[in-house]
Amino acid sequence: MYQGLKDLGLRLQCRLLDQGFKLKAKVKPEQGQGTVEYAIIVAVIVVIAIVCIVLFKDKISELWHGIADNVNELELGS
Repeated sequence: MYQGLKDLGLRLQCRLLDQGFKLKAKVKPEQGQGTVEYAIIVAVIVVIAIVCIVLFKDKISELWHGIADNVNELELGS
C-alpha cells in the first residue's frame, strides 16, 4: 500500500511539473519589456528634441525665415 501511495505521489509531482512547464511556455514575461524599452527611447528622443529647440530657438527661427524669404524671391522672380 505504501508503494502505491509513493507511485501516486510521484505521478502527481510529474504531472504538476509538466503542467508548470506548459504554463511557463505559454507565459512570456519578457514580451512587454521591449515595448517599455522603446517607450523610454522615444521619451528620451523627445526630451532631447525639446531641449534642442529651446536652446537653438533663435537660430532655427533665423534659418526658417531665410528659407522662406528665398522661396518668396524665387516665386516673385519667375
